[in-house]
Amino acid sequence: MKLFWQKRALPETSEKVPAPEPELIRRLEITIERETTLFLVRRRNHDGKEARDEVSGTKS
Repeated sequence: MKLFWQKRALPETSEKVPAPEPELIRRLEITIERETTLFLVRRRNHDGKEARDEVSGTKS
């Protein structure tokens, strides 16, 4: 998931824009948190010992 922010020129008028709903912001934060998880990868070395690698990645 990729987020693209669009920069727009502000209108000259002092028009009031409603703030996004808190639920919407919370869901977006949860989504971002979920998409950028650290995955813990377990593997075995050639000598049979277990090694752990932290892999930072994004789910696609």
